[in-house]
Order: sequence, then C-alpha cells, then structure tokens
Amino acid sequence: MMANNIRRYPDPSRARVPGLRTTYPYLQQQPSGLGKIRDYFYWSIINVCIGLFIAGPIPGLLALVFSYLTYKYKRDNNLNEARTWSKRTLVCNILTTVLGVLGICLIIAIVVGVSVSASSSSSKISSSSSNS
Repeated sequence: MMANNIRRYPDPSRARVPGLRTTYPYLQQQPSGLGKIRDYFYWSIINVCIGLFIAGPIPGLLALVFSYLTYKYKRDNNLNEARTWSKRTLVCNILTTVLGVLGICLIIAIVVGVSVSASSSSSKISSSSSNS
C-alpha cells in the first residue's frame, strides 16, 4: 500500500488565521461606498422619544421606518435605493428635531408666561389689599 501524502486542511469557514484574506465563491463582496451610506438609526430612536412627549409620535416613527428601509437596502446591496432612503431619513430627522426644539421652546414660553402672569396678578391683589 502506498502512503497517502494528501494534506487535509480544515474547512475554510472555520480557519482562524489572522490577516488571511481569501474570497470564496459563496461570499458576496461589499460594493464600494456601501459603508458611506448612513441610516441614522440612533438619531431616529431619539426623535421617537422626543416626539412622544413634544412633537407628536408620527414624525419620529416615520424617521424610524425610513431608517429601517435604508438598513434593508444596504443589506441587500441596493445602493441607489439605500442612498435615496438615507436622504429621506436625514430630512425627516432634521424636521423632527426642529419640531422638538420648537415644542420645547413653546412649552418654556408658556410656563414663563403663566408664571409671570400669576406673579403680576398676585402683586396687584396684594397692592390693592394694602391700599384699602
């Protein structure tokens, strides 16, 4: 019998060689520019939280849906759709943030106006009672 001198290598998917870069036919290459497309997911989550209390939940949830669609198209390597939905997500997030900031300013203005009005009416009451 002849000795079998065939070297057997482990399955390439289980190889743990640092720095080894090999491509296999079943692996898809990521298109260039895919990492540059942002989905603004965390910003959308913050806008949902802001929207629940101040600007209404619809703009924040819309931004979150747009963010998910961006992620989905990035995952499917559809660059054109991913870029389109990324821009829509950015615009929706900007609008939601602006609405949230305006809502916070409006709430502050109302609180200050009510407190000033209450203090001025109480000072009128106290001055009229002291004059009598």
